[in-house]
Amino acid sequence: MPTFSGIIKWQSRIATQAAQISSPVPIQQGEQLETGDNGKATIEFPNVSLINISPDSQINFAQTLPVNLVMVQNKGMVEYQKLGENEISVRVLHLLIEQVAGDMTISIDKDQPWVIVYIKKGMVKIAYNDSQNISQEVTVNEGQQLSFNDLTREVTLQ
Repeated sequence: MPTFSGIIKWQSRIATQAAQISSPVPIQQGEQLETGDNGKATIEFPNVSLINISPDSQINFAQTLPVNLVMVQNKGMVEYQKLGENEISVRVLHLLIEQVAGDMTISIDKDQPWVIVYIKKGMVKIAYNDSQNISQEVTVNEGQQLSFNDLTREVTLQ
């Protein structure tokens, strides 16, 4: 069950839009959480992942099977901590991120077409199609930051 503060909207699998909640609800596959300007949420999938959602963010839980957790981050900033050996994947605009180990933060600039992936600990593999529609893969290690321009499909690694 998530813990949260501030405004949180939840969209169940059978709903057509998100509605504000006043108490935590269990998260299931196909559901969505959205935080308001003052909202924060923490979701733990035991022995798999701890997810911290910052204000003004949105995340869809595409697949919640413990063997392969898959999320789609549509806006905002979210921290993903890998707690076990199972696969964790995050789709962000035109990026697919596989968290191999550790702790990462992903943010989407709401005014520009930029996705920023910062690796606090561990390593991730990132895949995308460039402007010629050729598949690319980049490994990002601890302490590195990847910036991805979603319009031009170009990557900068720092």
